[in-house]
Amino acid sequence: MVFCKKCGGVVPNDSAFCNRCGEPVAGRNNQRQQVYEGNMHKCPNCGEIVGSFMAYCPLCGFEFRDTQASSAVRLFAQQLQQIESQRIQDLNLYDTNRNLKKVYDKSTTKQIINLIKNFPIPNTKEDMYEFMLLAASNIDDSVYVGNHDSSEITLSNAWKAKAEQVYNKAKISFGKSQDFINIKNIYDTKMKAVNKTKRSGYTVIFIPLIMFLVSFGGLHYMSYMDKKEEKELEESLNATVVEIQADLDNERFDSALVKANSLIFDERIDKEKSKKWNERRKELVKEITDLKIQKSREETTIPPEKSIVKMSESSKDYKGDNYKDVQKRLEADGFYFINTEQLEDIIIGLTTDEGDVEKVSINGVTKFKKGDEFPADADVVITYHTKKGD
Repeated sequence: MVFCKKCGGVVPNDSAFCNRCGEPVAGRNNQRQQVYEGNMHKCPNCGEIVGSFMAYCPLCGFEFRDTQASSAVRLFAQQLQQIESQRIQDLNLYDTNRNLKKVYDKSTTKQIINLIKNFPIPNTKEDMYEFMLLAASNIDDSVYVGNHDSSEITLSNAWKAKAEQVYNKAKISFGKSQDFINIKNIYDTKMKAVNKTKRSGYTVIFIPLIMFLVSFGGLHYMSYMDKKEEKELEESLNATVVEIQADLDNERFDSALVKANSLIFDERIDKEKSKKWNERRKELVKEITDLKIQKSREETTIPPEKSIVKMSESSKDYKGDNYKDVQKRLEADGFYFINTEQLEDIIIGLTTDEGDVEKVSINGVTKFKKGDEFPADADVVITYHTKKGD
């Protein structure tokens, strides 16, 4: 049994240091080992350490050539290419049988979709960046307009879902660094293109539909609930209000918000009651949101170095984008307290989609430029369009 010379504690036989005070034990191997993780990339010309995605050395200007894509994404891309090559070969075999050709084509697409869904989100910034480029180039926004096969839409949706996962992981891993901004820019550009294509498709679909409905007097409701159902609905809404108050008493703000947004009285039954419950719903949502933000302010400590937010976009850049995407971008900029507000002004949605942003207000300011600065604890309100009663 060995005792520590400094503190007198018992030192285990296989230990090179005292467990109590850390003193080295004489005669034992007490050299601490250093372990290095990952690879360090240096310029072959001058030895300067170089970062990811660089084509030239920042010190001597040496041009890097024969660089390869990251291993995980490269292997994934090779698997996709193999499946596509096999698809082309096999479709030539079914060239005379259109039905078999269509069945096989859908089966191959399903195989690709499963490969995308099962691909694990990369850990390195190189892999994330390469995958986001790959995903953006394969998200086909044209499938959301016109008559397209469901498998084509499902394939594009699979790429979209995986791209969003990479975006969220990059946001958590890299914060507001330039690496995240590079990935964010690719994601935002593609999502804007998809949303724009969807809106153009809605216009093509709904204009003929409206003309048909107006021509045949189709814009009216065909049935109404009886008095018994009306009474049951109002009792249910009143019971929900009681539950909301219980949630507020226990500071369950998210649960209270979900219930408050469900306080909808069908105007086909009684327009006055519908109007009353709409006002009540708006009042409760505002009250709950204010309490939630107040609680969050009490519990949040903002580091001094993050107290000022420099805008990465102007107020015009947010208009027309989906409010959830805008909220993510404002959070990425560094704002802590972001609230949403519904306009409830959409009737059919010819030119405006549900969730499209009308304006962003920061401490009451609705017009700002890229580079403007605001406090990180500013009251940010995203106002967006939605259908009445949503």
